[in-house]
Parts: sequence; structure tokens; C-alpha cells
Amino acid sequence: MPIAANKIAECTKSAIYCYGTGYIFELRAKEVRWKTRLLTFLGIACPVAVGASVAAFSTNSKATGVVIFVTALLSIPQVIFSVWSLVAKWDDNLYYSLESKTDNYRLSNDYRQLSGDPALDQVEFENRYAILDTQGRQRKGLDERYDISEPEKRRGMRAGLRQ
Repeated sequence: MPIAANKIAECTKSAIYCYGTGYIFELRAKEVRWKTRLLTFLGIACPVAVGASVAAFSTNSKATGVVIFVTALLSIPQVIFSVWSLVAKWDDNLYYSLESKTDNYRLSNDYRQLSGDPALDQVEFENRYAILDTQGRQRKGLDERYDISEPEKRRGMRAGLRQ
């Protein structure tokens, strides 16, 4: 018995949505990773610059005073953003975004393979589809807690359709 065309269309649609959601979380992960790297760099570079200037010149040197002044100006926003990163849980968001990206890309690939497998009979297709659908609904429920904005949804849909 042939597989219903509407089920194949559902697989294709789910593959697009999963890919788009994975793309959204991939972009989020890139943004958070860049921010955390910048904070880490400033947190290390400022004290190293002061130490290097003291070692190279002296504590009474005019150059050391300038370096301390510049690093103090950089350290103030760095400390503020470090506190914000802790409050906003950037590390947790990065971890979740990477997990969601991986899981959504896997689901998209599995849906696409299922929709294009001509060797499957109706029963095998239905069984595999039910498993994928359950996994997809679970992932969607988890992802919805992370408020995807309308521009992100449009960006994700474009990525899914391109794929």
C-alpha cells in the first residue's frame, strides 16, 4: 500500500521547520559565543596590559599611567557586562542553543530521509513518523520556552526553505 502524499508533505514541512529552528539557535549561539569571548579577552587583556607596562617601564612612568587610565576605562564596561552575562545566564543560553541546534538539524535530516525513502511500506513509515513526530513535539516544547521573535522566525523559515 503506498504512503499517503499528505504524510510525505508533513515530513517535508517538519524538516523545513526543524532546520529553520536549528538555524535560529545556531545564530544565537554564535552571538553569545562572540560576546563571551570578548568579555574573556577584556578580562585577561586589561590586567596583562597593566602588568606588562609596569614590567617594561616603571610604576612612575608616564606610559604606565596612560596604560592604567586606558585599561581602567575598558575595565568599567567589562565588569558591568560580566555581571550582566551572569545575570542573563549567557553560558546557559549558549549551551542550550548548541543543544537545540544539533537536535533540530538531526530531526530535519531524519524527516527529510523519511520523506524520501521509497523502500518503506506504510506500516514502517507510520512507525518511524510517529517516533519522529514525538521527538519533534518534545523539542518544539523545549524551544518555545526561549521566545523566538518574529524576525527570527522569518529568518529561520528562509533558511529552511533554502535548505
